[in-house]
Amino acid sequence: METFRTFCLLVLAAVAGAMGAQPVTLSAKPLSEALKNSNLLLPVQDANHTQAVGAVTALLLNQPGAAELAAFHTRLAQIAQHKDTRLGRLFFAALDACPDLEQISAEDESARVDVEFPLALGSALRVQVGWARNKMQWLIAEFTIDITGNAGALFATAGPYFGIGRPQPAVLDAAELDYLLGRDPAQRLMLESEREPFDFDAALRRRCALEAGASAALLAKLAEGLTDRRTPAEKTELLAPHLSAEAAKALREQGTAIAFWDGLQKQLALLLALPRATGAPAARGGKVQVGRTRQGVHVEWSLSRQDTGRLALGKGTVDAAGK
Repeated sequence: METFRTFCLLVLAAVAGAMGAQPVTLSAKPLSEALKNSNLLLPVQDANHTQAVGAVTALLLNQPGAAELAAFHTRLAQIAQHKDTRLGRLFFAALDACPDLEQISAEDESARVDVEFPLALGSALRVQVGWARNKMQWLIAEFTIDITGNAGALFATAGPYFGIGRPQPAVLDAAELDYLLGRDPAQRLMLESEREPFDFDAALRRRCALEAGASAALLAKLAEGLTDRRTPAEKTELLAPHLSAEAAKALREQGTAIAFWDGLQKQLALLLALPRATGAPAARGGKVQVGRTRQGVHVEWSLSRQDTGRLALGKGTVDAAGK
């Protein structure tokens, strides 16, 4: 049954080895703070500039080579310089909203979070951060922020935030960003004096809002509810709203066997021990996916915000090669 296989995939890596050292939490927020540092604008020879650049590189697994340093310093300076533009605020709002990863074990080799905040006009703001364990440290091995969808094409490669091109003032503060955040496109045809006021920052906060503790709360609710105290029908009605429409349909058609629910209860107990995001997008259509690699086995699971406002569990995937 697809629903049962979904939960089996989610927990395959949970039984590999003991937990070892105390779990840690990984966060993208230190990188965000380091990139905002105005000292990145100082001359390269300045000690405060050296310290500011060091605060960024100390978080990264991959270090710039000698031939890349000049371009690296320029990019960092541009990111800090334009942080108060509309595009800069969009970039940092997404990075600041990226949820932390909790329950990372010392036995894990890598971990990643991929969060998608829905924008208007079929676009989305996507943040991907991946960490790798380097001896006793967790360092950022992957970091990207993208604007997806045709409506965001103007900004998809805009420097310095979404590409390496030279920053363009007209793009950094482009009015088109309003419409990605939900302003009525019909107002483009009106004179500026006739348009309704639009609060860019408030709209940005709504788009990047998180429901804190959503992963833990949902898993705890399901683990508590899917017990022997409830009938299969009651369990089905508890679980179905938190599955995709296809999986919920299959559950209602086949989820009556006692053995199925016994197995599912055990799988959920194991799932509670896996890494999870500390928050999930509050806006409908948002999604957060967590991945973890341990001993060459990669496991992923996700939560997506449905049109009903509820969170739905997504399929897990396991690649024996750890890719």
